[in-house]
Amino acid sequence: MPPETADSPKRKIAILGAGPAGLTAAIALTDTPELREKHEVTIYQMGWRAGGKFGTGRVPPHNWVNLNGTHYLFGGYANGLATVRHVFEELNRLGDMSYGTFEDNLIPINFLVFKHEWKGRIVDWRILMPSNRVAPGSPGVWLPIIDYLQMAVKGVFSEIFGWRALNAIQWPGASPPKGKRGPIGRLLGRLRTWLQPVVQFIGTAILWGLVALGDALFGRRGALRSTAWWMKFWRGVWRGVLTPFKGWLLGAYRLWIMVDNVTTTIIGLVVDEVDVYGLESIDRWDYREWLCRHGGSEELVNCALVLSWYSAVASYDRGDRSKPLLAAGVSVRALTRANLAYKGAFAYSPHEEVGESVVGPMYRLLRHRGVQFKFFHRIWNLEPSADGTTIARVEVERQVELVGGDPAGYEPLIPLEREGKPPLMAWPDSPKWELIATQEARGHDLDSFYSDWKGGKRFFLEHGTDYDDLVFAMPVGVVPFHCRDLLDAHPSWRALTEHVRGTETQSLRLWLTPDLAGLGFPYPLPIVSLQTWPLTTWEDNSNLLPNERWPAEKQPHSIASIYGPLLCPQFPPGPDDAEYPKRQNEVAAEHAKRFLETDIANLWPKATSPTNPNGIDEVLVVDRMWRSNAGPIERYTLALPGATRHRFAADESSYSNLIVAGDWTRNGSYIGTADGAVMSGLMASRRLCGHPRALIGEKGY
Repeated sequence: MPPETADSPKRKIAILGAGPAGLTAAIALTDTPELREKHEVTIYQMGWRAGGKFGTGRVPPHNWVNLNGTHYLFGGYANGLATVRHVFEELNRLGDMSYGTFEDNLIPINFLVFKHEWKGRIVDWRILMPSNRVAPGSPGVWLPIIDYLQMAVKGVFSEIFGWRALNAIQWPGASPPKGKRGPIGRLLGRLRTWLQPVVQFIGTAILWGLVALGDALFGRRGALRSTAWWMKFWRGVWRGVLTPFKGWLLGAYRLWIMVDNVTTTIIGLVVDEVDVYGLESIDRWDYREWLCRHGGSEELVNCALVLSWYSAVASYDRGDRSKPLLAAGVSVRALTRANLAYKGAFAYSPHEEVGESVVGPMYRLLRHRGVQFKFFHRIWNLEPSADGTTIARVEVERQVELVGGDPAGYEPLIPLEREGKPPLMAWPDSPKWELIATQEARGHDLDSFYSDWKGGKRFFLEHGTDYDDLVFAMPVGVVPFHCRDLLDAHPSWRALTEHVRGTETQSLRLWLTPDLAGLGFPYPLPIVSLQTWPLTTWEDNSNLLPNERWPAEKQPHSIASIYGPLLCPQFPPGPDDAEYPKRQNEVAAEHAKRFLETDIANLWPKATSPTNPNGIDEVLVVDRMWRSNAGPIERYTLALPGATRHRFAADESSYSNLIVAGDWTRNGSYIGTADGAVMSGLMASRRLCGHPRALIGEKGY
């Protein structure tokens, strides 16, 4: 990148793809007035909406949300939540209250349910995670020591008095309790403010003192080997104590799992010298394989806690139940941060779903900053220069012409009126045809990789004229189709596509007459891992009902989203196979039908049919929707064993003007999450302009 002077024209940056990675890169590149003076940012996006796999659409006449499955913002998403908080704070300063405040959009979830088989029946393993008072999106990865102490006390309290007692006294975790504090509350707040630095100092001193003592007595490696020996010793002791009971006492079985998990993980980290070689060094193994390698029991690797982790991130190669594959290092990092670094609550459900609680605010902020969005622009190929050092041009299809002729003149959002609040600016599930001149495109899915619309006009973006730098922020699955010349020129690109792959997924959404209690689930808002296949995870989305429009006689009181992997080929077919999504959708429809006929009793015992004790009572179903997420754009990025080393860092494309971003890059997360995508967008910006200088938790655990 040539140096800039005060008289230099703005540097043109073209971002290909408006998913979370591309949007984040644009936000970072325009984060200050000085950066906005230096950069002219344009985002190119196929179809009419932003968001990528976070994309949503409101479907008339009921305004229900069409999306690809379940979405949580986990409390350990340090960069993701920090970025979204930053977006809301700037929007609010600008007077844009279309989406409310950051806290308004987070619904805390601390209640986890893992369904598993026990003595021939399905039982619930219920866990209430202790909340803490660290604000989501605040700086840093780890919590103050005083919060860990408070959470430990809460955990002991829950074990003694039960999770219901803890749920009755702890605040949820999105933001401090609203309302005026009483004298005791104010006193406790002041006491915490005074104690926090004292406890932090003492706790840090003790930890470093223990490390120094171990180093002095045994040396660093000797101290770690001693730790591994003691872990093996205590694992053996607990196994000896619990073995007579774990076959018939449920509590003993669960304690076995917890002890085995913690001790085996510590043993593995020490034996494999992760402190020397890093977590990536154990990514060659599958997580369950790695646990077994270090003495993990069969009960551990097949327990609900471990298998639900695979299901939560759809980590089944090709969507095949017999091929659970998930890199060990990625798993240890993700699970450590999920369980020990969550801020406020364990997870958050977006109040208006991700399209309007995350993507919409990001889009609005970028519009305020002057970033151009060119919707209906489909990328077809990246062509290198003759000397192979830069991307000389990009082949683009303008899918439709807009009324007025300005390719950047499309405004995608629609207002949804809300009582007592500003209109919610929402994403529609179809284009605003009144803004489109090419009416012949009606009836064609312009948002799909498999669109059969052939009426667009192709042209080229030229290096030096239309862009100085490119940010490729599209899914890794499209690389074989849109970066053909790059695959031919560089083995690293071909290795990337062969090893960093995705799987297809499916979802079922139900609008039901009863509320959660009426369905037979009288518990707090949960994250539920099911003992069913292939629909494996249930999310309650009843919070969306206030902005939906249902007739009084058909008013639902709950919304259920069930999600899981979908069997698919290793590599998706090309864009000419227009029938592929339809075929996959037919498979998803069969899975939805089977789920409703056979898997309801263990989930919602009060919702079963009088004629089918395992199936749904159809009288309770107001509406339903199922979908397959088929093709290279929709695939969920996997973290397969051995794949981490084939990922690209932001500047490892082999072309000086091409930066890469996405959850498939070397971003410090390495798993298909919003946090990984956001981190990659920040890294892309840092490579281009030096901002931001540092990311939260970029390395290590």
